[in-house]
Amino acid sequence: MTVRQAARIVGVSLAAALVVAGCGGAEEDAEPAVGISESQASVERQPGTPEAEEAGEGTGEEGSADGAALSADGEWESIVEDGDVATLLVDGGTVNTTGPLSCPGTLNDSGEDIRIVLDCETPDRHRDAGTIELHPDGDRLVIQWDGEAWGGMIDSFVRIG
Repeated sequence: MTVRQAARIVGVSLAAALVVAGCGGAEEDAEPAVGISESQASVERQPGTPEAEEAGEGTGEEGSADGAALSADGEWESIVEDGDVATLLVDGGTVNTTGPLSCPGTLNDSGEDIRIVLDCETPDRHRDAGTIELHPDGDRLVIQWDGEAWGGMIDSFVRIG
């Protein structure tokens, strides 16, 4: 046997040993992933526990950090400078937009979807009705306007009041 063949055998043996050693072990012995604390790893392993529900997992409900239901109520500013809708004001079921597309409208929260319908004097076929999606932390809002088969326009806003 040559030195080269011996080195190959040793290398293959070490690789096999590493693979076998890395494949076993109990869950208790496993280290949490990098950047995840032990408590976070525990919550991820046990969905449905009170800790998981506090973290927003397993409840199926959206909520803010303090547990209150999210609301679109407030004043929202477009993230796009010189966009068609500069601001969106939401107060219950009433909305108003400002900017080039300034008009009143209504908001309907059916529980599954939050729908917005604008009632403009001069209708805008790209922005007359759509679905609102709130970010889980409640500081961002996106409107997916109804449109062609490929989808409609999208407007994004940040909460300013």
